[in-house]
Amino acid sequence: MITTNEAYALGYFPQVIGFYFHGFEILGQVQMDPDPDLRARVDFLLKSWPSRAVEVSNQIRNMDRILSRLGIVVNGFPTNYEQYIAWVSSILKDVPCLFLVSFPNSVISKHWAYVFASKLGDFVLMIRLCALIQYLLGSKVPHLFLTNQKKHLSPMSKETWSQLKNIQENITRMNMFPHATQRAVSQSIHLIESAPFFEDSNEDPGHLAVILQNLVSDLEQLDIQKQFQF
Repeated sequence: MITTNEAYALGYFPQVIGFYFHGFEILGQVQMDPDPDLRARVDFLLKSWPSRAVEVSNQIRNMDRILSRLGIVVNGFPTNYEQYIAWVSSILKDVPCLFLVSFPNSVISKHWAYVFASKLGDFVLMIRLCALIQYLLGSKVPHLFLTNQKKHLSPMSKETWSQLKNIQENITRMNMFPHATQRAVSQSIHLIESAPFFEDSNEDPGHLAVILQNLVSDLEQLDIQKQFQF
């Protein structure tokens, strides 16, 4: 049977892994832009991608080990955007079925661990993509593709945040997890609520990028997964 920690991992990591692939696609769209400042920003970010690849490969292998133990077969080992979409779509389709088949009511908290982690991972993915786009928008020349990406992500991130908060409220109301886990979940929501990134603002895009990056860093430092050991 799946552990609570595995349930959290299967919800969270397939989502956040997507930053490597989504981000690379965005950078590829503007890598040859005529604006030299934008190209310099892209080149600076791309220097970090080889190290990201190692981390992502390890995370994917860990997901595959968990899935294999549970008898779930997914679409190969993703190495590009299209393969990632197929891989994560397979996980999102098959893993929820595992909970419906395997979990009695007495351990339904594992399903909620998966639900919360999946939505938190989705939110972190969007915030990291927003930070990437804000950094690129710091160049002085307007760029239609990046502006459209920002307009597309902003309402999606707000909707995901609303869903995440509703999940947290349900978890709290039902007293679903042990006290330490409930506290970690609440801390993550408090961190997000305290960040001023949803407000309409004329802030410099570079400053907004820092706000978003700091939020992701603060969430990662919480290391919420370690609280899902019950």
